[in-house]
Amino acid sequence: MRIVKNNKRISVLGLIKFLAAIAIIFHHAFINSGHGTHFWLFVDLFFFITGYFTFKHFRKKKNRGMILEDKADRAIKYTIKKFSAFIPYVMIAVVLYSISYIVEEGNLNFSSILIIPFNLTFLNSQINLHMSVLWFLSAMLIVFPLFCLMCQTKNKRVLYIMLFTAVIVYYFNSFDHYFYGIQSLIRAFVSMSTGVLVYATSRAIRHNFRMKKSTMTLSVIGVLSLVLSPICLYPNSMNSNYTIYGYLFLLLTFIWLSILLSDRTIFSKISSPLFDYLERISMIIYLVHAPIIKILLIPELALRRRYVFLISLIISIILSILLDVIVGKIMTTRKSNKLQKNAQ
Repeated sequence: MRIVKNNKRISVLGLIKFLAAIAIIFHHAFINSGHGTHFWLFVDLFFFITGYFTFKHFRKKKNRGMILEDKADRAIKYTIKKFSAFIPYVMIAVVLYSISYIVEEGNLNFSSILIIPFNLTFLNSQINLHMSVLWFLSAMLIVFPLFCLMCQTKNKRVLYIMLFTAVIVYYFNSFDHYFYGIQSLIRAFVSMSTGVLVYATSRAIRHNFRMKKSTMTLSVIGVLSLVLSPICLYPNSMNSNYTIYGYLFLLLTFIWLSILLSDRTIFSKISSPLFDYLERISMIIYLVHAPIIKILLIPELALRRRYVFLISLIISIILSILLDVIVGKIMTTRKSNKLQKNAQ
């Protein structure tokens, strides 16, 4: 780990995403046990980050004179580029989900196999709970092109006002942790839109003259917000519903994420290959952990929840590392073969 002056990657964010993935595993391991947490809200953190970097990507693109068709074409191409990398891991996740279904139910009939594509694209309102964790990517895949199109708008100030209003109305009036069908698509779009507001806030912090000289103050506020945000999600008598813990978590997350991405703290300048690697496998961990938990929760094993969490965590991390290595080698081999053919 080292401090660099011009660090394009924010390595600390990779560590945070990895820890957020672990928190989601913890939530699913203890779900319906009477001792569950509200860590499912960490999924929105991933949406915030996706929205931030997507908007940042399109703000760097020149779109003067571009017609709507050109912007739509750019949005679709960027969507394909971003999501094609997840295809191998999604396929493996589907296989694991099918195995967990066989272990839990004792069979895998034709109708359950036939309904898988509908679950993945959320065209089916009665989603199979075995596939429920995959809603994250499937919902994004549907709304992501529209979000990319929105990111190419010219008038940023009007966009910020509209998104701020939409985010406030959604999170403080309509947000719930039960997401099926169209509700999942709305959550994905609004959460990524929050990432746009994070972008605007981080830039305001970065270019504010007074804040440029307040690196230590910003670092302290960022760390405090980061530490307090997961505490809001641990259930107690004060936060048994979304009204209290949800508002605090979202607000604190917005604060520390904006500060971190402003590049005005010492943490923004930390460079760590380990943290960068943890970021790479965090999404794989998210995709594969749920079916592992379902298998470990079968009555025949009679495992306590804390053991289910620890075992599923270890297996998910090891499996994610193996998959990353295997898929990486396959992709490298394909690229080298393609280059050789082009050279000939």
